[in-house]
Amino acid sequence: MAPHSGGSPPLCYPPLMGFIDFLVIGLYAAAVLAIGTAVGRRWPGADDFLLGDRRVPTGAVLLSLVATELSAATFVGVPADAYGKLAWTYLQFGIGSIFARIVLARWVVPLYHRRRVRTVYEFIGERFGTGARRGTAGTFLIGRLFASSVRLYIAAFAFSRVFGSGIEIAIIACGLIAAVYSIRGGIRAVIWTDALQGAVLLAGAVAVLATIAAQMPGGLTGVFEWARESGAIAWLSFDRPATGDTASAGDWLSLILRHDRHVITAVVGGFVLTLATHSTDHDMVQRLLTTKTGRQGGIALALSGFVNVPVVILFLSIGTGLAALAASGGGRSRRCRLCVPDLRPRTDGVPVARAGARRTVRGGDVEPRLGDLCDRSDLGGRSRRNGPRWGRGAGRSKPAQYPTLRRIADPGGRSGSPSSNADSRTQNSASSRSRSLR
Repeated sequence: MAPHSGGSPPLCYPPLMGFIDFLVIGLYAAAVLAIGTAVGRRWPGADDFLLGDRRVPTGAVLLSLVATELSAATFVGVPADAYGKLAWTYLQFGIGSIFARIVLARWVVPLYHRRRVRTVYEFIGERFGTGARRGTAGTFLIGRLFASSVRLYIAAFAFSRVFGSGIEIAIIACGLIAAVYSIRGGIRAVIWTDALQGAVLLAGAVAVLATIAAQMPGGLTGVFEWARESGAIAWLSFDRPATGDTASAGDWLSLILRHDRHVITAVVGGFVLTLATHSTDHDMVQRLLTTKTGRQGGIALALSGFVNVPVVILFLSIGTGLAALAASGGGRSRRCRLCVPDLRPRTDGVPVARAGARRTVRGGDVEPRLGDLCDRSDLGGRSRRNGPRWGRGAGRSKPAQYPTLRRIADPGGRSGSPSSNADSRTQNSASSRSRSLR
């Protein structure tokens, strides 16, 4: 990966780990395996393996639910979403999710406990027959195979980069550790190790945000001041059809179906998705069956929706902080202490950022990627942005202490402003340089 040219923040691979790093990871892996082994010796029965004798504390189930929804995909994907869209519209899904959890906590989870089922598919078999039970269980297994494979790949990819080893070795190591403590300790081991792993992930996220704040002029306050002026923390999308006040019902329906971040689409989608995952997904429901009563399981489920909100905000703040750090030119230090990776694909061996290419989206706004070049021409000047119509401070232009990532117009020509023409000329020039490099 080639570094950016000019005054943009340097890009580099993370350094390989040292002895202390290996020692910490080794101790953590040993602690996880020790929990699984200890729990396995105490609870050897089949029912205890699946249900933990229905004696797992509500707080532990709550932590496990929150940790289950955290993964390497969350750690990478949510900050990338905030960085790429320069908005927090991802939060809208949480609104529908909270409503769905309340519905399930009130009616569905107590029902499972009253029927004393050991798995959700046992209930489906009793209620709808063997075919339905096999179909839903098979669907879960196939879906979980693909979903877990992606999560394992992302985690192994990160490990392979810092370990300096092949990704195959990292996949085998991560998979073996998880398999050993799960088989040995059953659901109790899974729940308690979930709580530990969730705490580690959250601590890591806090450490990343603190590192960003330490390098950003003005610290964390500087990050959110930049975000407020850039409209990068707007979280509700109330886009309207292009026809305005004369829009028909068909125009609204078309907008909602095409725009996955419209508030209606996001809330309804979050509600329906959570109804499915937290009522029929073995990975989620099995944890809710380990509490003593259905009421305790419902409380854990309902509270997890509210706890997830600050957790998601934490990861969104990391993405916004990376954007602010890139826009400030790399922060206080010119040394590569916090690397902002360029995750974009290469074009014929030439990194896209180096070729000067920009990926445009519908509507003319650029969706920046991690590692985008920032607009340093407005240092000490005025902020130039095409922010969303919704969001605090939208449409205002005020002196900016920190530069903003440019949202340039579509080179295709929908915008005839001088800035868009200049950006188009810049891209054409960059493309010519790219051809000469090839």
